[in-house]
Amino acid sequence: MPDGLLRSAKRQALVSLVREPAAKSFSSPRGRLTKLLCVMFALNLMAGLLDPATAAEPETPPETPRSTETAIPRTPEHHKPTPEQLEDWRQSIVKTPQPNAGCFRAEYPDREWRSVPCKKPPNKLYLPKTPVEQVGNGPDFSATVTGLISRAEGSFEPGTSVASECAVQCPKGSCPADPTCAGSTAVNEYSLQVNTQTFKTSTCAGSPGGIDGGCLGWQQFVYSSSGGGFIQYWLETYGPAGTSCPKPQGKSCKAGSVSSDGWCPYSFNPGGAVYCVVNAASGAPAPAEPITSLPELKLDGAAAGAIGPNDTIIVTTPGGVVNSASGNNYFPDLGQKWQTVEFNVFGDSGGDQAVFSAGTTIVVRTQVDSVSTIAPTCNNESFTGESNNLSLVGAPTVVATTALPSIVFKESNAAGGTPPTCTPSAGGLNCTEIISSGSTSCTDAGGGASTCAFATCPAGLTLMGGGGACSAGDSKIKSLFPVERLGRFSIVCDKQGVDPQAIAICCHL
Repeated sequence: MPDGLLRSAKRQALVSLVREPAAKSFSSPRGRLTKLLCVMFALNLMAGLLDPATAAEPETPPETPRSTETAIPRTPEHHKPTPEQLEDWRQSIVKTPQPNAGCFRAEYPDREWRSVPCKKPPNKLYLPKTPVEQVGNGPDFSATVTGLISRAEGSFEPGTSVASECAVQCPKGSCPADPTCAGSTAVNEYSLQVNTQTFKTSTCAGSPGGIDGGCLGWQQFVYSSSGGGFIQYWLETYGPAGTSCPKPQGKSCKAGSVSSDGWCPYSFNPGGAVYCVVNAASGAPAPAEPITSLPELKLDGAAAGAIGPNDTIIVTTPGGVVNSASGNNYFPDLGQKWQTVEFNVFGDSGGDQAVFSAGTTIVVRTQVDSVSTIAPTCNNESFTGESNNLSLVGAPTVVATTALPSIVFKESNAAGGTPPTCTPSAGGLNCTEIISSGSTSCTDAGGGASTCAFATCPAGLTLMGGGGACSAGDSKIKSLFPVERLGRFSIVCDKQGVDPQAIAICCHL
């Protein structure tokens, strides 16, 4: 029978079924219910017969969302980012301002930070420099700028190869001459540290010697292999024995440990000078990672104002997962004092040494954000009391053509030989750019309303040139001129209310 006649016959049969006089059994309530169900079944069947294309597969109702939370987009498995895309994204997110104080996380392709619970920092001490050499054959390499560092980042370049590592204790700063990990229970115990230089700070105001006495500030941004990133603050040689640390004073201070609720005293020797130490209250919830993850780890430290109102630590772990935590600004003037940064892998607290297996090579990159494209210079100086057993290999490379200017150097556990030294910027002038930090309403020589901005060279540098721009769309530059006796480069724009930027080129002669 043709399909059309077959559907017509079936339709007629179903209509007859629906219209058939009710049997006696349908007169009861149960019968009426049975009839109703039969009619509904018949109508549904008719719908399927009238449209054979849909009869085989009934329409599936849309799935009801289980939560009102907004889903965070993730990259599908078959659209994984390339390493270049992942790094471009990471560089963007680490410069994205933190929304407020606290702890945050971002995963590719997030464009904003997501608030997460913080991790409590450990009470371990990451000591200031002691007589021990910070690397196997001498002091570490640090990066120095002539301007000011707002953010620094440490990472490891291709060519880094690590099989295993353990931590070895160095009592009173004395490490074993030939350390070994045989039988060690401290496997995969290490720290990454971004360390500032020591500097005069207003936080030393309560020291017996005051700001200009022996007291110096020192700040560490630390990732511990046991998990978590945090900031530790030190006041070195705050005062003689018996000196009380400044307020707030920790309520849970114990000998040989640090608190997160206030300053605790520490002395290297009984009767020795009092140092004061405190942790930030919040730690970034970065996971624990074995030493084999080293090539994928990155550590950022930022002064207040760089990416938020507080100083901040950012830890990047394998897969491009980024965790951050804000600090407590115990050094409110860090951004006006930070000029040198040290980054490396060391023992995990207490002056311990990170001991690497034979055949280890590490290529370290230390990057600085100092509002300049001028590469930093290298400095043979260490600031931490922890160390590693690797030897520096050759002089570092100074690089200006990356996302941030940097120094790159290699370490290995091959024979040490003569400790290499930093090589200052090769040949010619050692220059840096100084960019104006604001502008002011002014008048030009003829009394016309204008906006001015000035960039001034730091002491010891000579003004060699400069430039600038007016940011408003229709504003024009009236004049650009150097004031050599003041070491200052100025820009004047043709109306008020704009935001010009002056740039001075300042050089060591």
